[in-house]
Amino acid sequence: LDVEAGDHRRYADGTFLFMILILLAGIVRFVGLGINNRVLYLLGGIALMFCVALYQVFSKIPKKSRRIES
Repeated sequence: LDVEAGDHRRYADGTFLFMILILLAGIVRFVGLGINNRVLYLLGGIALMFCVALYQVFSKIPKKSRRIES
């Protein structure tokens, strides 16, 4: 077990996919409003609020410093 090796795994940035999810929830809400479907409008609104709340929570998580220390 090499403790000094560090963590060299690469992590994907999911911000782009999360923004697409928020956009799709907004589109569902807008379509529900346009076709006068109250259930679709409410589900789209709930999904939109849930996605935005998750985005706010995830954006507050402290990120690892990229600063090079000597």
